[in-house]
Amino acid sequence: MPELSFVTHIARTVYGLEPQSVEALEPYCSEHRGIYRVQDTQDGVWMFRLLRRTYLSESLRHTGQLLAWLIQQQYPVPAVRRTIDQQWIGLVDDWAIIVLAYVDGTPLGTHPTDLMALAQMVG
Repeated sequence: MPELSFVTHIARTVYGLEPQSVEALEPYCSEHRGIYRVQDTQDGVWMFRLLRRTYLSESLRHTGQLLAWLIQQQYPVPAVRRTIDQQWIGLVDDWAIIVLAYVDGTPLGTHPTDLMALAQMVG
């Protein structure tokens, strides 16, 4: 699991944010991935998703593009924060990072009834 200081470094140098607090969202962290809630000094709240294999960066880039398209279609999805150089994802060492607006609430389950409810809402 990436250290909180590493996430702080990424927030500052890759995304231009000044973190006020950084919190690991368990149980979603391991040695190969990390998901963090970051509150910045401007009262923005962000979800940092880190994957430790830069070859996964293409998958994260597609996620960013899809979310941006859904926002254009007026779907209620989290916004993607672009990097300082306007990329969908950040790359640091062997980590690929996407940053999304944080949405507070209970994570959606993967049971078919949960996914059916999501499909009905989006449809």
